[in-house]
Amino acid sequence: MSDCANSFVTISEASGLSYDEIITKLNQNKQKNNIVINDFERLKPKQKSEYIKKLARDMCYHYYSNDGKMDLDMLDEWIEILSRMVGFENHVIKMNYLQKRIKMRKVVFLGATGKGHLSRQDIKHICKSYGFLENQIEIRDDYSKLPNLKLDNLKNDKRYLGLVVGAIPHSIKGVPNGNLLRHLEDNACDYPPVRVCKDANNNQGFSASTVKKALSELIRLAANT
Repeated sequence: MSDCANSFVTISEASGLSYDEIITKLNQNKQKNNIVINDFERLKPKQKSEYIKKLARDMCYHYYSNDGKMDLDMLDEWIEILSRMVGFENHVIKMNYLQKRIKMRKVVFLGATGKGHLSRQDIKHICKSYGFLENQIEIRDDYSKLPNLKLDNLKNDKRYLGLVVGAIPHSIKGVPNGNLLRHLEDNACDYPPVRVCKDANNNQGFSASTVKKALSELIRLAANT
């Protein structure tokens, strides 16, 4: 037992990187957009457990088969995998922790739902899976009313955590040239953070992956402010 204990080394010691440098790498990887969509999310609990055990075995084998040295490229790969796991598993926990900081602010969804787009219920389900409460979800999806959208009440960042935009009319009254996205971009300081949902063909619209990505980024922003 004591021999095993004496032979134990940390990843930091094996890699030659300091604790702070490894944490920096983790944080950098968590900022990547592709962290949000990952097959790990679709695994069952038993599969996740086996995946983590395999990762641990791989790390140990790599260390001992390389005379106690840690290849930095391999370390980067493992850190990215771990950061993906953390990103998925802790959304609800993170939101519970952030509720006081967020002060019950809402996420507003602007755009059409159903008929080729994500439904209202699907959006709510995803939001709740990320730790948002029912009264923190506001969906404005009446396409006929969106051209008359009133923007003044959306400027309150103490009330709103962020705006998630899907398929909207080409022209919004009261906005220069009717271009809502350009207006929000040009006046970013006046509005809460904005995230736009687009498909692979660059068409705006809500989908499960783009809504998850937007929520993940808004949570991250809330955590860092």
